[in-house]
Amino acid sequence: NLLKQLNKVCSLVLNFIQIVGKVGTIYYVTWPGEYDGFLRVLSPFSLDLIGSMPVKCITPYNYHHQLRTMLVVPLIVNGSGVLSRLCLLKAGKIAQANQAMRPWLLFNYLAYISICTTCFRTIPCQEMPDGSTWLRADYSIDCTSGEHRLHFVLAIIGILVYTLGIPAGIFVLLWRNRKLIGPGRTEDSMKQVAHLNMFVEHYRPNVWWSECIVCAQKCSMAGVLVFVPQSTLQMALGLLVSIGWFGYYSFVTPYRNPILNYLVILMNACLCCIMLCAVLLGVDGDGYDHHALSVILLLVTITPILVSALYVFRAPYDIFKATTSAAATATNSPGAAADPDPDAASSGLAAAAPTKAMQGEQDDGYLEVAASHVEATEEDIEDECEEAYELCRV
Repeated sequence: NLLKQLNKVCSLVLNFIQIVGKVGTIYYVTWPGEYDGFLRVLSPFSLDLIGSMPVKCITPYNYHHQLRTMLVVPLIVNGSGVLSRLCLLKAGKIAQANQAMRPWLLFNYLAYISICTTCFRTIPCQEMPDGSTWLRADYSIDCTSGEHRLHFVLAIIGILVYTLGIPAGIFVLLWRNRKLIGPGRTEDSMKQVAHLNMFVEHYRPNVWWSECIVCAQKCSMAGVLVFVPQSTLQMALGLLVSIGWFGYYSFVTPYRNPILNYLVILMNACLCCIMLCAVLLGVDGDGYDHHALSVILLLVTITPILVSALYVFRAPYDIFKATTSAAATATNSPGAAADPDPDAASSGLAAAAPTKAMQGEQDDGYLEVAASHVEATEEDIEDECEEAYELCRV
């Protein structure tokens, strides 16, 4: 359970880094130099490996190549996943077929935001004063060319298949098993849908569909607003959207673990601050101290990451400390009352072994004194065990 909780914390941090990394791309924000360099360091963690690598330095490469790559790779992964599942089902291995779904479901979930952004940015074009139109994401591509029209169609297909298809597919899988994962679910029912645990086990039963909401947040923050003309209005809408998501997570609190709710609320509050800084840069980028803005942006971005890291490293220590304390209390409490007469005990160590009668009297003394301490120690042990159990559950 602890490992699953830590995995979810890492997933929340990854979602946060992915959205922050796409803000500058979607809203065309020119970040201050220090903060822009920091985002470049985080770019590999956003799993946008194509966008974070200097491919143009190696081979001729434009945005059309990036679109094709982002569409073909998921197609290969999903195709191999479906084929492996069908083969296992044909062989009658249902449990293995369900487990085989986990890797490609996880891949689609993690790559979702990069696919969305790439497909959406293939559509908006900008008209120049001479009447020509060029792709806003890559000004080397003429939007009136036949090649771009073909990639325009590919982008629409990608939006339908991936941007809408991935959350729709997750929702269908969850909806078909809603009686097992919804209110009234048990450990046995969750074992029957073990391949879907990554989507539901951390959420409260009455909000089993929350993972689809996470996809909607990624799409709204790092995709849809690309169609709004590049302006301060676009950034202001992004700020309003981020405030809306902050309100949603503050009101709904979808996670079973309160700590996860606190973390996701903190991350959304930081996203609001980042979008506010983007609006300020868009309104009057030269009117603000860029170094001061860099410091603010760095603090706002690093804070949820550091808080999450603190929880990740602190949780095992707290559990170890609590369980060790409970075990020590349970082990040492009877021994604390096992020596009613220290002088007699010390003299007994120096003397020869006692006779059977003396040994019996000594045992009776131990039992009598230990019995007088039972009520005092039993309650303490129960408190320690309850504390350790609660930490393990969290």
